[in-house]
Amino acid sequence: MATSTVPGEAALNPEGHSLPVRSTTAEDVSVSGELCDILQQSRSFCLRAKAFFVAWQGVLTIAYSGMPPAMLELREAFEQRFPYLKENPGSRWPKTTLGAVQDNKRITPEQLRTLHRICAEESQNLAAIADNSRDGTFCIDNISIVIYENMSLEKTISVTTVPLQRPADLSLPSDEECQKVDAVLAPFSEHCLDDYWFQASKDGNRISHYKRIQPGATVVHYLSKVPSFVGRFKDRVDEELPALYSWLSEDHLHVTMRAIL
Repeated sequence: MATSTVPGEAALNPEGHSLPVRSTTAEDVSVSGELCDILQQSRSFCLRAKAFFVAWQGVLTIAYSGMPPAMLELREAFEQRFPYLKENPGSRWPKTTLGAVQDNKRITPEQLRTLHRICAEESQNLAAIADNSRDGTFCIDNISIVIYENMSLEKTISVTTVPLQRPADLSLPSDEECQKVDAVLAPFSEHCLDDYWFQASKDGNRISHYKRIQPGATVVHYLSKVPSFVGRFKDRVDEELPALYSWLSEDHLHVTMRAIL
């Protein structure tokens, strides 16, 4: 089968060595082109920030209220055209990853309670902001097909950004989609923290997981502007739990539409 070399093959990793970037097949190139076709036919839409959330292994995220119809239609078109590209669990609910526990550290039950208090208080502020301004609403008007070197997307090999159709579809997520997000958040409730600590403190997904060289592909929307409430949340975590977390670069924060590889 004929192959072509992906852009960036001669790029260097942080140690100055050549990256182990694989060659793409003709099928890979076809997938990328057909992905662009799907995206060009998709409508813009909006996501509303719902809550700050501690995911498994202590990863800090912003969870969105649910996938609106236009996002579901985009994902359905993807599934129908590429059924062999299996999705991983991380992109089955809408979120933005903000940071991860530092290497060789583990959240204690007391630290999880502190994180829950910070998340609850800042999520209340987030709800008030979303009700009274547009700062908590993110317009998804373009989507990027990213071949990355690391999972934070701070190092990439190729980025192809496709504008979505306008005007945006302002339809809200269905009750069913909202309930899916609520089901993800529910184990982080105050009365469940003793049980949830097992998941929040598990090994894996420390900051090196996001920073190390680990090539792959994904379809994302990069946040064009990071709201001030994100910085306030991060400042509170750093103040009350110093040296526990490392943060991802705000220039590369994103919402994953569909992980590919």
